[in-house]
This record gives sequence, structure tokens and C-alpha cells, in this order.
Amino acid sequence: MNKLLLVLATLSFFSVSAFSADLVKRCEVNLPAMEAGDIDIKMDIKVFKQDGVLSSTIVQTVDGVSMPLESSAEIMSFEIREGLKANLESEDLNQGEKLIVHAMTVEADKDLSKIFSSGIKNLKNVRKVNTYLIDEETNMGSATIVEAMDKKGKIIGSFLGGFVVRPCK
Repeated sequence: MNKLLLVLATLSFFSVSAFSADLVKRCEVNLPAMEAGDIDIKMDIKVFKQDGVLSSTIVQTVDGVSMPLESSAEIMSFEIREGLKANLESEDLNQGEKLIVHAMTVEADKDLSKIFSSGIKNLKNVRKVNTYLIDEETNMGSATIVEAMDKKGKIIGSFLGGFVVRPCK
């Protein structure tokens, strides 16, 4: 009986703790099959803040099976200069500019643009981004939600960037 009460108290504590975290950002994306025989992947990425600490959950659904993953998160803001072009060799870019240039480069490629897109009508209009880095960047890239704003500070769209480029729903 005591063990049952302890289990119930623990579950109750974790349930209350989970609900006290504030949702900061959410990005749902579909990663389409790239080749015949591949399976689409659906991702639901959420960034939470609780007691000043950021965390994230990613739920990947493949063929009807969901796989949750919890990780760290980091939010950063960057100013985006005018005149950026689809050129990954650009130097002296801040991290936000690198994400925008990467998306421009992907969208400029005739083959990649058939599958990947930021969903933002004109990336050249982006003047500021808030980035939500999930976990950490690796040599393969990152999973970063990019919230793009125009020169007036109006949000013009969000996309998953850093490795793949897909619009958030």
C-alpha cells in the first residue's frame, strides 16, 4: 500500500511539474520521402521554459509510430544584414545569417527546392531572427527553429533549419 501511495505521489508530482512549464515555441514539420520506398517523417518540436531553464521535446512519427526525445534548447536573436545571397561560402556571417543563407541556397537549387523550402515568400526581406537551437550543433548541422521577422519586427514565418529546411505549420 505504501509503495502504491509513493508511486501515485511521484506520478502526481511529475504531472504537475510537466504542466507548469511554459510553451515558448512550437514547430510541426513534415519531412517528405526523398526517394521511392522512403517513408515520410512527421516531427512535432516544442520548446519549453520552466524556472528559467529551457528544454525541448521532439516527437518523430514514422509509419504511425511516435518516438519522443527530450533535449536541451537555447534561444538566440540575430540581426540579418541586407544583401545576403545564396552562397554558403559567405564569410563573416552570424549564426542567424548562416541559417538564412543556408535556406536561400537550398531554395536556389533546382533539385533540393522540389523537397525543401522555408515557406517564407522572400528570404531577402528577413532582418531579424530568433533561433531555437535544439540540443547542440554537430558537424552535420543542427535542428534549429528559425523565427523570421521583417524590418518592422513583424514575424513573417518560421521554419526548421540547420540541416533540412522545412516550414513550420
